[in-house]
Amino acid sequence: MNQIDETTQKNPPDVAPVVVNTPPPPISIDELTEVLNVVKRCVDETMESGTDYGPAYPGASNIICYQGGIDKLGALFRLVPKFHKTQEDLGDGHRNIEFRCELYDFDGRFLGEGHGSCCTMEDTFKGAFQAMGDVPKDYWDDPAPDPERRKKHFGREDYYPKKENNRWVYGQRVEVKPQVNYNNCLKRAQKRAWADAVYRRTGARNFFEDFDVDNQPTQSQPAGQKPNNGKASSGPREDYNKFELTLFKRMGIGFKDGGDKLLHFLNEHGKNYSNNDEIRLDVKNFMTALSGARIDSWEPVNWVEKNKEEFLERFLKGDTVYHPADEAPPPEEEPENDDMLPF
Repeated sequence: MNQIDETTQKNPPDVAPVVVNTPPPPISIDELTEVLNVVKRCVDETMESGTDYGPAYPGASNIICYQGGIDKLGALFRLVPKFHKTQEDLGDGHRNIEFRCELYDFDGRFLGEGHGSCCTMEDTFKGAFQAMGDVPKDYWDDPAPDPERRKKHFGREDYYPKKENNRWVYGQRVEVKPQVNYNNCLKRAQKRAWADAVYRRTGARNFFEDFDVDNQPTQSQPAGQKPNNGKASSGPREDYNKFELTLFKRMGIGFKDGGDKLLHFLNEHGKNYSNNDEIRLDVKNFMTALSGARIDSWEPVNWVEKNKEEFLERFLKGDTVYHPADEAPPPEEEPENDDMLPF
C-alpha cells in the first residue's frame, strides 16, 4: 500500500501559480468619443498652423502633422517613449536605420508601440542641396505637370523646390558621401517611430489626411497641387493664410475661439453643416470665387465685416456674380436687424 508523506501534504512545495493574462475589456463608445474630443481640442486650441501642422508643400490639399504637433500630443497624454534601434549596412557606406518606439505611462505600464525607419539612399540624402534662387510665385499656381513645370520656371528639369530658413528656393543636389547624413538619417528614423507610436495610441491620425514629420518635398515628390475631390475637411486641413484666418475669427468661427452661432444661423436658413470646419472651407471657396483669387489683402476681410447682411445673403444663395454695386462704399448706418446676425 502506497504511503503518503504527510509532511509534503501539509507543506506542499512552492509552485508558481499559473497567471492567465486576460485582455482588458474595450472602452465604451462614450469614452472613445471623449478621448477623440480631447485630441480635437488639442489640435484646434494649442496647435499653430505652419509650426505644428500644415501642408506637405504649398498648394497641397493634404495637411500633415509636424514634429511640434506630435510632441504636444505626447505631452497631452503623458507618454514616455523608449527607443530600440536596429541598423543594417547596405554597402558603399549606405545604411538603413529602424527604431521601435515603446510607449509607457509614468508608472511604467506599457501602452503601445510604433515603428519608423530611414535609409541614407532616400532622395533627400542623395546630396547637399545647392540653392539657385527663390521659387517664383507663379510656380505654385501653374497646372502644368512636372518636369515641364520645373523647366518652365526654374530653367532645368532637375531643379526642384525646397524650404530653407522659412523661404522657398529652388536648386539642385550636389553629391556627398553617405556618411555625412548618418546623424540626419538616425534622427529622422527616430522621429518617424515616435510619431507612429503617438498616432496609434491617441487616434490623432483621424484629424489629418496624411502624415510626414519631415515637412519638405523631395525630388520624387515634387511640390504641386493635389486634388481635394470636393471633400470638405474634417479637421485643420487647409493652408489658410492670415487674411482668411482673421476673417474666420471675426465671423466667430476661428480655430481657437470658434462658436456655434454662425453654424446654427446657416442651418436655420437652409444649409446643413455639421461643424465649423465645413463652414470655413466653404467661406474660403466662396470668397475665392467672388474675388477671382485667394484673399490676399485686408480689403475683402473688412468688406465682409462692414456688409454682413449682404455677405450672408449672397453666401446662402451662392451668388458669386459681379455686381456694379460691389464697388460702392458701404452704408454709413448699420442694418436695423444687425443684432439678429450671427457675427
